[in-house]
Amino acid sequence: MLRCLGMAYNEVVVALLGRPGARRALMRFNVMLATATSTVLFLMAATPLSTLWFSRVAFLKESLVELADHGIWIVVFLPALAVFQSWFQGNLLHIRRTGVITESVVALLAT
Repeated sequence: MLRCLGMAYNEVVVALLGRPGARRALMRFNVMLATATSTVLFLMAATPLSTLWFSRVAFLKESLVELADHGIWIVVFLPALAVFQSWFQGNLLHIRRTGVITESVVALLAT
């Protein structure tokens, strides 16, 4: 759910990047959003909230809750990475270099 904010940011970058002074404002927001989303996930991982989430909200079995509690540490930075990915994709879309986005999707699928 936290990565969705970063993914939606792509549309904001495309829509606003051409405006005067937008690059600086968008980059500042980019850093704030990346920091906030990864901080929320870090706090969730570092507190009993992750156990509560996985057991009461996601309804995982007890054995999977323990696995998920350990695995969440691996993905703490993914929300921030999603924000930066959207920033770069938005820049590429703004300058109409969409071919490289297709190439990156093909490379991702190939790996």
